[in-house]
Amino acid sequence: KFREKQLRQLKGPILGVFICIALHINEQGRSWPSCALISKETGYARGTIFDCLASLERMGYLSRVQVSNRETGQFASNVYQLFPKSRRFKAKSPRPNEPRRSSPDTVASDTKDNQK
Repeated sequence: KFREKQLRQLKGPILGVFICIALHINEQGRSWPSCALISKETGYARGTIFDCLASLERMGYLSRVQVSNRETGQFASNVYQLFPKSRRFKAKSPRPNEPRRSSPDTVASDTKDNQK
């Protein structure tokens, strides 16, 4: 049920943006494709991408940290982490009626055994 619930939440443009970010991930679990690159690879408009990123962040699938140029202080890039765990990368609180990523702890024990 855990996987089924996740797949029901991740579909359409949200799934496309999530996969695009995942395909650019490095060994530390971080990714930093630009909005222009995500748009080029998914075919979605900037507004759609920003909406998807906000939804993914609220649902707990990713977090982002804005990185600034050290010399100028200007925005340089967003760095994304999928399934954030560290304190620096923290998911935003969901809106009251928005779906949230299920915790693996809520899955029945027989399902967990099948995932090993």
